Amino acid sequence: MNNKNVSKILFSIAEYKVKIMMKKMINIKSKDKVSVISNDKELLKLFTKSLKGINYDIIETAELRLKLDLADKSDVILIMLNENVCFNEEVRKKLKEGKKIVCCPRCNINKLITGIIEPVKEYNKLITLISSKLSPNSDFKVVTNDRYTIIGKLDHFPPFYVGFEFTDQNNFIYIPPGIMGVPVIPESVNGTFMIDGFVQDYGPVIYPIILTIENGLLVKFKTNNKNKKILEIMKNLKDLPVCELGLGFNPQTKTSTDISESESEYGIVDLGFGENKHIGGPISGNIHFDITTIRPTLFIDNRIILKNKIFA
Repeated sequence: MNNKNVSKILFSIAEYKVKIMMKKMINIKSKDKVSVISNDKELLKLFTKSLKGINYDIIETAELRLKLDLADKSDVILIMLNENVCFNEEVRKKLKEGKKIVCCPRCNINKLITGIIEPVKEYNKLITLISSKLSPNSDFKVVTNDRYTIIGKLDHFPPFYVGFEFTDQNNFIYIPPGIMGVPVIPESVNGTFMIDGFVQDYGPVIYPIILTIENGLLVKFKTNNKNKKILEIMKNLKDLPVCELGLGFNPQTKTSTDISESESEYGIVDLGFGENKHIGGPISGNIHFDITTIRPTLFIDNRIILKNKIFA
């Protein structure tokens, strides 16, 4: 069987599973008006097939604010963009207005399929195994490059979103690309952390950045990177507390300019700063900022959970 036929079969499976999940989770009624916001034709094809018999329109514009304004008369909004805009203020505002929102923050059909077909069962087994080793107030330690170590305590478990499943909370469905995010107690976080993966609003880093964190706050950083943008980002990061420990579980994504792909890469550790309400934490705010390290060793309560991109 050639690759083209395999792709067709996978696409058909994905269509079927998306259709079942959409109907089950969204509970769209025949009278509902649906707006689909996307810049990816393959995803539009996949999701709109699951809306057969439903009154929907497609919005293709550049700015999220404008798109959401155009969806004012809709009961349900489907957002499928390259950017992870699922938790911004405009989305929150629409939720408060009583809209149902479904957000899928990546626009590559192969990666979407990876999150839906049979292999997902194996990844979810792994996530369940990891989850069984975590508990509220568990100690964590992340070692990077065998010399930089950061420690802290988890604040809350289970996390808000895990694996590749659809997550439903108060009319909001988030379809994650394979990420587990756990809130941490900011003041418990101390040590050094090496960024050699992704920096939000910048992309993949060429030169590692070494962060020194005391009581949950960035107090200094060191890097050979002279780029003005990344230096400004690091300075601004000093105003935000460490709020999240994240793990990537998606074998189809790699560190790139896209935040959802970068923080879901298999075997990475993500450190989040700022707001963590969206993953079940207590910290409110308008800013959540992510950075990653690619090949860390992660300990939970002195047990190795992850080393050399292999989960224990």
